[in-house]
Amino acid sequence: MTQINKPIKVLVIGDRATEDLLFRKDFSPLNHKLIKLKRFQLLGKSLDSLLGESFDVVILTLSFSSNEELDLVKEVKTVTKESPIIVLSNNRNPEIEVAISKEGIQDYLTIDNNFDSEEFACLLLNSIANAIGRNGFFSSTNQQPAFYPEVVGEQSSFVDDRDEKFRVVVNSTSVLIWMSDLNDRLTFVNRFWLEFIGKDSEAVLAENWLTNLHFKDRRVSQIVYQNAFNNRQYFDLECRLLNSQGEYRWFFITGVPRFEQANEFLGFVWSGVDISKQKQVETLLKRQARRNYILAKITRHIHKSFELATILQTTTEQVNYLLNVERIIISKIESVDNFKILSESTFPRDGDSCNLSPFLDLKLWQVDLNFDCLRAGEIIFLDRLKEDNRPEITARLTEQITRPEMITSHSASVSFSAVVVPIRVEQKLWGVICAEQCSEARQWTLEEISLLEQITTQLAIAIKQAELYQALENANRQLQQLTVIDSLTGIANRRRFDEYLGSEWNRLARENACLSLILCDVDHFKIYNDTYGHLAGDDCLQKIAQTIQKTVKRSADLVARYGGEEIAIILPNTSPSGAKALALDIRQNIQDLQIPHLNSTTNKYVTLSFGVAGCVPQSENFAQGLIVEADLNLYQAKETGRNRVVGA
Repeated sequence: MTQINKPIKVLVIGDRATEDLLFRKDFSPLNHKLIKLKRFQLLGKSLDSLLGESFDVVILTLSFSSNEELDLVKEVKTVTKESPIIVLSNNRNPEIEVAISKEGIQDYLTIDNNFDSEEFACLLLNSIANAIGRNGFFSSTNQQPAFYPEVVGEQSSFVDDRDEKFRVVVNSTSVLIWMSDLNDRLTFVNRFWLEFIGKDSEAVLAENWLTNLHFKDRRVSQIVYQNAFNNRQYFDLECRLLNSQGEYRWFFITGVPRFEQANEFLGFVWSGVDISKQKQVETLLKRQARRNYILAKITRHIHKSFELATILQTTTEQVNYLLNVERIIISKIESVDNFKILSESTFPRDGDSCNLSPFLDLKLWQVDLNFDCLRAGEIIFLDRLKEDNRPEITARLTEQITRPEMITSHSASVSFSAVVVPIRVEQKLWGVICAEQCSEARQWTLEEISLLEQITTQLAIAIKQAELYQALENANRQLQQLTVIDSLTGIANRRRFDEYLGSEWNRLARENACLSLILCDVDHFKIYNDTYGHLAGDDCLQKIAQTIQKTVKRSADLVARYGGEEIAIILPNTSPSGAKALALDIRQNIQDLQIPHLNSTTNKYVTLSFGVAGCVPQSENFAQGLIVEADLNLYQAKETGRNRVVGA
């Protein structure tokens, strides 16, 4: 990329993205020397504030959706003292380009979708270099930038390709050297060029210098060259050239203007140095950096949640986006015959892409044949399903692909590629992640496999964390249950009774609704324990609690152990009469149990006494009054013969 060693002053108008581009890391030849940069945001503001200022270059970003923007170019030119202007636009209208060129701007660059690309950065930087040349940074003798190194001696001198010494020198070097004239025709090429291109000199000299360039490099190269040609100045560029083996090699090419002794411009002397190895290293480093970035991004997403379902879905979506395949699946595998798909992400390529989801399962991955390999941590590659040696699977695939409702260009011998990577948690097979390409065969690269392995490592950590988190949640839930459940009867304990009664009292006070309470007590329970023993007493309480729990059917009603043999029932949105009816049902159901109580003075079976109370809670009162009323009614039930309901 062009090197700029002298500080410059740039004005950016209309687009923050351009300013960001100038400070990109890969734009370093410019940003280290960008001492002053001024940005002017076009929001209906006047350009008068720029009057009297001069800039080495002005970068103006416009869409040219109206004629007013063309007038803006003229105004900018006026207020910036004829500073060189580079216009960036996504408008490819030829009429706009003609109109702009008539205003004497330095350059007109179209943005398209490659604004952030290295190619566009190179194009913009060369355009800036040309603009600086117009603004007095170039040597007045030969129009070469002062910051460019000399390439072939004094650039104003005459270079004659017929000179024998010149030929000896250029033919003994391993650098491509050639000359072009004012019509862009090649007039001389050295021996290394002929060996590289694999043609004789007559064939080469009949070609344009663009002939052997990669098609993706031609547009940028031609623009850079044309700017240099128009200004008779030095240029450099990076591009790919086709060699005699049909391979493209990267070259760093420099062009130096050559002049007659009378200072008449004759064309350019070109030189090209092979930088393919550097490019390979650069590409490898970029790919490595991109892979590390994406892996870090996926890892962050994976570890954002402790919910296993969220972790798995995030992983499949991110990996699918990264690998650009038709299907990513994560499956849990307990054994050869026990597995299921937990998460899936599909991305069909086109209308012909077969959706394998309805009929492709893990059996088609040959898990039964490769289970031991997966347990050992080996990666499984599957290539063409038509080669499967199990007729029932091949027939099944054929049936699905040839269904009338799935009209595709694929036959029963459709190519299919899949890579199955085991997910091992604590050295044990937990499941697999599978990447599938079902519409065509695919060669999996080492980079893709390595990335999948790293992702499964992170996924295994996240799965273990999720399992530990779930176990902790379950333990906390059980602990929470222990704090509110009576261990003997399995119903709510006194603590839960107090909490629930208080919260329901406040809620029903706001709603102006009724709250009722039933207190019940086992008749002659001390005598029962003395007669049958405490173990039988505990068993009796358990049967009574479970019977009451079954009789109380509403989820909002709470049955709790209030004391030793006392049980309380909180009934939100229930009138005292409704509570009394429920108490009578409970009384009958307890009698139906027919639990023997031979020494009872009330009945030969175990019975209960009930006290019922109810009211519409008032905010200034407390629920204790309701408890007192129910307790008094319970006392009255016991005093009047037991085995009865008092209240309401």
